Amino acid sequence: MEQYKEGTVFELYENDPQEYIILKRVELEEDLYLVVVPVSNEENKLKMDTKKLFLLKVNKGLENIEIECDNEVIKKVIDNLF
Repeated sequence: MEQYKEGTVFELYENDPQEYIILKRVELEEDLYLVVVPVSNEENKLKMDTKKLFLLKVNKGLENIEIECDNEVIKKVIDNLF
């Protein structure tokens, strides 16, 4: 789980040039949740598109990643952020 640190820039999909940055991470039970936004590198400066913020779920055991869409889970993660 060390590769999922806040501030890490990564590609979500293979062969897709779009990069994302991890803004926050929250651990709940057996899963890790990552608040991420797409970024672009313009003139050696990262620019975030905060309008496209979303939540990723990482299963700690399998390390598979999926976009989290369950409103109850999203609410729990947000509650844990503050």
